Amino acid sequence: MDLLYFVFPFFFLASLSSCSPHSLPINVWPKPTQVYWPEPIARTLSPSFYIAASHPKNRLLSAAVRRYKKLALTERHHPIVPPSLPTSSSPLSRLVVSIADSDAPLVHGVDECYSLSIGISGWANLTAATSWGAIRGLESFSQLTWASGPETLAAAGIFIADRPLSLTAASSSTPPVIFILWRTSFGRFVP
Repeated sequence: MDLLYFVFPFFFLASLSSCSPHSLPINVWPKPTQVYWPEPIARTLSPSFYIAASHPKNRLLSAAVRRYKKLALTERHHPIVPPSLPTSSSPLSRLVVSIADSDAPLVHGVDECYSLSIGISGWANLTAATSWGAIRGLESFSQLTWASGPETLAAAGIFIADRPLSLTAASSSTPPVIFILWRTSFGRFVP
């Protein structure tokens, strides 16, 4: 039970550390390592919005491009607290995806880094080392879109770069905490 008193405050304080007076109006999860958004604005998504990938023969990437294009065009997520951002008059018409190595297998240690920039004009760029990084970048892009009435809006004038942490460290440290909390939730702690 003493461990529970130690673990719960730790998670509570960790959640507070992500709150800051200078927080962004939109959250992306997992939190990217770099976010630069000097003047937050939004842009409408063009009805003819498309995603162009540099390696269209990669079937997993092509499927992800189709899925995220459909998701962006049919976005119906209404944030609980809608971001109050000025809206640019020019719509976002395309996202260009550039990949250095589209044939890299999904193995431990594969480079999943990406950078995403959504300009204030009619374009956006996603650059990744591998297809896996591009798919992570597409997920971040989808989280930067939201519905506002009949229109879909996207964050603009933003630059995001991410380099995921090692999954081995997360998977080796998380289960014992969950297991301990599960065992103590039945009213007794069994070592």
